[in-house]
Amino acid sequence: MLAYNTGNTQEDRDKEFVQLLKMTANMEIDDFPPLIIEEIKNTWEN
Repeated sequence: MLAYNTGNTQEDRDKEFVQLLKMTANMEIDDFPPLIIEEIKNTWEN
């Protein structure tokens, strides 16, 4: 396995993750692709 320093600290990754969560939480159902909506429906029905 190759490991190298990308310059990203854990704090930077945490901030990026929180930003992504906020964006996802603010999305409307219609913003998701139809395939994902269908997969969610199938999961809830089964």
